Parts: sequence; C-alpha cells; structure tokens
Amino acid sequence: MPAVFRRLAPYWEILAPLLLLIVNYGIFRLIQEVPTANTSWGGLLLMASPLLSLYCLARIVLSPLTAACLVTLLHLILSIANHLKFVLTTMPLQYHDLFAVENFTIIRHYLTFWHVLILLAVPLLLYLASRISPYRLGLARFVLCVLGAVLFALPALQSHLDAVSPALAETVGEVLDAEGLQPQNRHIANTFRLIGLPLYIAQTSHLPTLPPPSAEERQQYAALIDAAAAQPREDAPRNVLIVLCESCWYKGQHFRSYFTDLLQLGFRPFRGTSPMYGGGTVNASFELFTGLPVHNFPHPNRIEDPAVTPVTPILYQTYGERFSPRADTMVSALRARGYHTVNAHDFYGLFWKRNIVTYKLGFNRFYSIEDMTNNPAMPEPSFSHYPQDVLLFDFMLGQTDFAQANFQFLTTMYTHGPFNNEQEYEARLKVAMAQLTDYLRQYLAADPEALVLVFGDHLPAMNDYYYRHSIIPRTVLTERGFTDKAGIVALGDIPLFIHAPDDARLRGFLKAANGKPLYCISTLLDRHWLHSGHPVFTYAAEQRTCERYTPKTYNQSIRLYPDWLYAISLFDPPDTPVPAAPAAPEPEPAPEADPESAPAPQ
Repeated sequence: MPAVFRRLAPYWEILAPLLLLIVNYGIFRLIQEVPTANTSWGGLLLMASPLLSLYCLARIVLSPLTAACLVTLLHLILSIANHLKFVLTTMPLQYHDLFAVENFTIIRHYLTFWHVLILLAVPLLLYLASRISPYRLGLARFVLCVLGAVLFALPALQSHLDAVSPALAETVGEVLDAEGLQPQNRHIANTFRLIGLPLYIAQTSHLPTLPPPSAEERQQYAALIDAAAAQPREDAPRNVLIVLCESCWYKGQHFRSYFTDLLQLGFRPFRGTSPMYGGGTVNASFELFTGLPVHNFPHPNRIEDPAVTPVTPILYQTYGERFSPRADTMVSALRARGYHTVNAHDFYGLFWKRNIVTYKLGFNRFYSIEDMTNNPAMPEPSFSHYPQDVLLFDFMLGQTDFAQANFQFLTTMYTHGPFNNEQEYEARLKVAMAQLTDYLRQYLAADPEALVLVFGDHLPAMNDYYYRHSIIPRTVLTERGFTDKAGIVALGDIPLFIHAPDDARLRGFLKAANGKPLYCISTLLDRHWLHSGHPVFTYAAEQRTCERYTPKTYNQSIRLYPDWLYAISLFDPPDTPVPAAPAAPEPEPAPEADPESAPAPQ
C-alpha cells in the first residue's frame, strides 16, 4: 500500500462517509436529475439517509472506504437501471422490482457493453478499496454503526413505523413534509426526481391492506350479482379467442403494411387506449380480465388529483399474491358458465408471476414456454433472442377442442423489446404478423363463428422514432425524454382488430368501443356477445361508465369505479358463485345495420 494511503488510515472513518455523500450527490444531479439546487442541506441529508443507513450496516463488516464504495456502486447501478426503465416505459424503478427474480430472464436483453463493464468493475473496485482502507471495528464503532443504521433508516421506513409507534411515524412524517419529501399526492412517475431514488424505492415498499368493505358496500356488490343473473342473455359464441400481440402497433402509414393480411381475413380495425407505454404488459391484461381501470387501483400512493395522470405499479408483481384464489373477473364468470378458460404465453411462466396470478383470475389452465418445449412434437426454440410465436400458435392448435366452449387468451413474445432501431422492430413485426395471421386463418377455418379479438398491449419503446416522426406530440416527448405533460391518452394509443359473426352487433360494438380504454373494451365485448354476468360489468352498465368516457376526461372517468369494487372482486369476493344464466327469450328481429363502421387504420 502506498505511503500516502497509510498516512490517511486514521482518517478514513471521516473521509469515507464524506466521499459517499459527495459522489452520490453527483449521482442525484447527473443521473436522476434531482433539482438539488432548490433543496436545503437538511433535505439533501434526508434524501441520502437510506444510503447512510446502508453504509452503517456495511461498515460493521467492511472497512470504511469499502463500505462507501459498495453503497455508491449499488446506488449507481440502481440509478442506471431506473433511468433505462423510465425512458422505455415512463415508469420508475420501485421496491418490488428489486426482488422480482422471476423477471431476471428478460433483463439480460437490455444490458449493453457498458452495463456489463460496470458490473465487472464492482469486485475490482471493492478489492482496491479494501486494500487502501484497513478494516478495524471496536465496540464503540460497532455501537455507533448500529445506532446510525437505525437513525438514518427512519425516513426510509416512515410508512412502516405506524406498526411500531404512531407518534414516531407522525414525527418523521412531519420532518419529511417540512422538506417536501413525502410521496403522497404526487405524480408517482416523477417522485423519484423530487425525493431521490433511494428514498423513493424505500417508500414504495409499503403496501398496506385495503380497508375492508362496509356491510352496505357488500350489499351493493350482492345486488350487482343478482342484477346480472336476472338479465336475459342471447347465445354467446362457443369459441372466444383474445390475442395480446406484444408491442404490435401501427399508426397512419407507420408499419401499417404488416397488418394488411389480418384485414383481408375479415378483421375490423379500431383504436383503443392501453394503460401502459413501452412495457408492463400484464397491466393491460388486467384491465381486460377485470374490467377495472389499472390507474384507479387503490394503492397507497394513488394520485387523487384528477388533473394528474397516475402511474400504477405492476399489479401482478406487487399485489398478485394477495389476490383471492377465487377473484371475480370476466374469466372466472365465463368459467362458471361452462367455458374452458386457458391462458398461454411463449415465455417463462415465472415472468410477472403469471404462473400464480393467472389461476387466481379464473383460468382453468396456464401454459408457458416450459410446457411447449417439453412437447416432443414442438421444435426447440432458439433463445439467442425471443422465441418465435409459431411455437405458441402450433401448440395451442393442438390443445384446442373446438367442440367445447373455449375462452383462450394468448400473449405473444417475439416482438418484445428492446429494439436497437426501427429496422429491427420492423423485421420482427413482419415475422410475428405473418405467423399470427396464419394461425388465425387455421383457427377460423375450424370455427368460422368464433369471436376473436387481437390487440397490441402498448406502443413499442422507440422514443427516438416517435420524436423524429412527430408521432407523439412534442409537448409530451422531447429529445431529452418525456415531459410532465405525458399522460395515458397521449402514450396509450393502440390498434385492435375484431372478427365476429354477427355483423349488426359488430357495427354496434365498433361504434361504442372505438377509442375506449381496455377496461371498456372488455366491458363492451361482454355486453355485445359474452354476457358473462361479471359484477363489474353490471356496475359499468348501471353507471354508464364507458358511455361517459371521453379522452379528455380519462382521469375523471377511471374514478367512477369505487374502491370497494376492487376490494371485493379481487381480494374478498362472496362465496356464492356467479349464478347460471337464465334461458334466453326468443330473439327479436335484428336492428337495421348502422351505416357508420369503425374507422380505417390511421
């Protein structure tokens, strides 16, 4: 060890935490873009408090400089990951992302050479730090480290302190409020820029249980079930297929040609609004299955201001294990009416906890890539990138008994991001749409009367392409990224395609559904064809939630769904199953055809 470092040895206990604060201040400013110039010294110290708590814990087993390097490198890696996620999806890194080991299979696709280099440099830097700063820990240092770890953890754990001491939680909350570092009633997507990523991640760790519904609210829910059971129903299609086509998107002439064959099969196009941008596929699925708006989900940091578009965590990941195993959804209602409900995805079953949540939402069976590749008749896919969707389609054709009533939901994978450029996206979209069209041709040949819906779950994450072609307004997307004006309607425009046997009903559906959010798409799909008896759909019909929706009132429209509807249907549904539908009356003469059809692809 050089003599200069030996002379510094007595001072590392002071120098190491100072270096920690200085370097991490730079991370706050340069990577997280925290406006530190407007923050007091006390506020900066509170922002860094989770880092200081981790430093004190690490100092118990490491030398001062090694502990400071470890915490700084961890903060740097999380900041880079957060920046990447936020740029691609407009969603920041949250606490539950750190422990979602089931999603690590996809992270490798987003790593660049520089990311790998940083990861490889971590052990080398820690080794050098241990050589420079010797490890010494006496009883006094140990006690100071423990006290420091506890003290600096208080701001990060403020939302958990109620369980220990409500008075302490209130005091810490007042300190955070004084510095403007509380996350409540903020746009959650930008909160990390206001309070710093470490404090934000810690504060998103708190997921309290939803308050139990009152007796009156349970009576309202029971009335919805009774009202659904009393309604006469027409015959529903025997086979219902919904295909979520990962990142499949076009607008105007952008990528439109790859959807031409689908239109020639007789599919009618319309537009919809996804709750997600660039990622978070299962939140789009959630809206279809439940008929409930994702962004009104009653999580602790939900935005109450109707002028602010909220950003919601991935519900499968954060709440999926809390969902009731008999949750009330469109799927469970169809299963109760005799449909064989199947969900299939040509990727790992652990991804977004689909292997757990899918069954809770009412599916009889979930198939993942593990089931498809274990089939001797299926070719082994190449995992140099993502599997081609022909694997999913061929497998499902072999699993489908068209003589029984089927509800199938398929999620494709080949067009999953990231994309190095639009040429790569175009090449994969071309293959994916050709395979999808061929599958649907075979499916409809087996049952021409089937009801089939195909939709893109969200826009592909290609910010540079949208900026160059002015596809997303410049007030929303700039060269540097998304502005505070970014909202669901501006970022959620997706294409949908439907094939249905009854042309008059189809025209009515297209007129009602065009431009609506996904929770309304499933509501209207049920109203026109499925008649499942799902209580949420009955509520939507009674309150005319989808009829009252306009793009300008998205934030107000999602708030038409009360918290008790989420709490009961997802977490504590009544024991009584959805009653069987009564016999349908004699059909009335078909109404005259509506001359207004869905708009052509735009």
